[in-house]
Amino acid sequence: MTEGTTLPLPQALTVVTTEHCALQGARSATIADSSSRAALFLSSVSGTLLALSLLSTAMGLGRAFLGAVLAAALPLIFLGVATFVRVL
Repeated sequence: MTEGTTLPLPQALTVVTTEHCALQGARSATIADSSSRAALFLSSVSGTLLALSLLSTAMGLGRAFLGAVLAAALPLIFLGVATFVRVL
């Protein structure tokens, strides 16, 4: 085709339909990736809170427990920041 010519209607519809399907697939993959990252982060937070509650019941709320909280919170903070940056 030369510059300035238009596509016939059936070809134009095929091009537009193909482009729409490709964009819809990319959008779907992005949403699935964001959802799985958020679910991973929330399940990590939930598991950590459960483990810390069981640990506090067994140990009490002394210095050793605060050390365990700090050790558990640092990876969660990193995972949360990484999830936030990646999802944006």
